[in-house]
Amino acid sequence: MTLSIPAKVWADSHESSAEFDALPWFKQASDKEIKDLANIHWREDFAADAVAEYMIPHDKGVADVFGFANRVHGTPAYKDRDGFEVSVDSEAALAWLKTNRFTVYLDVADIDPENLIYTDYPFVELGDTPGETAPVRRVQLLAFDGNKYARILAEGKEVEVKYSYLYATRSHAAEDTFIPLDKVEKLTR
Repeated sequence: MTLSIPAKVWADSHESSAEFDALPWFKQASDKEIKDLANIHWREDFAADAVAEYMIPHDKGVADVFGFANRVHGTPAYKDRDGFEVSVDSEAALAWLKTNRFTVYLDVADIDPENLIYTDYPFVELGDTPGETAPVRRVQLLAFDGNKYARILAEGKEVEVKYSYLYATRSHAAEDTFIPLDKVEKLTR
């Protein structure tokens, strides 16, 4: 079985462990819960524990690890190792977030903040109507052709836009929020 977002839970004694798919947790998790998980590097803290705890009724292997930990809790042989730890595959989690929760992806991915910019250009690929106002989106700058077009990642999709539609801030009413050509060139080197 292929796991969308592989994760592992294990008893502190390493006598019981299970691999599981964390996708159900990600589908219901709040933005804050996902950011908390990313902030602890996807493992071994309360935010990671919550992933496995959510999965108990959904995954027998996870339930078995918790059953083991509960049975040995407080017994002399397991005095200092009767808990559990959890680890979530960060690459798989980021890949899923990039496609399904793009704004969270931008918050947790290791992206140079200088490469996060804004655009309000309408993209048919994202369901916008050409010529009509589109929502302001935070995007990642990927490449620049050296002339006038930039390749960006918007809501998980790679699209092309004229660099003059890229802004340094969400509110771009002031002329100084446009990103100058030399900065676009520098960001994509």
